[in-house]
Amino acid sequence: MCSPCRSSPCRQWPDDHYQSPHSGQRPAASDPRMAARTSDWDAHPMFLNTPAGILDLETGEILRHDPALLLTQMTTA
Repeated sequence: MCSPCRSSPCRQWPDDHYQSPHSGQRPAASDPRMAARTSDWDAHPMFLNTPAGILDLETGEILRHDPALLLTQMTTA
């Protein structure tokens, strides 16, 4: 609860809102900076995501993991 102020808007806020596993989900889902189209995910067919890094199958180079690539799958070894 908002113990420092105890004003009516704070008292109306649920006590357990901080503990909800989905508490940040709604704001993130409506934020255009967080938006991604389905086609954005796994859009690099020649990249293989491994625990050691991203293997570029065209060059054989291991790249650093990059969240901006939106890779959702990873090998186990």
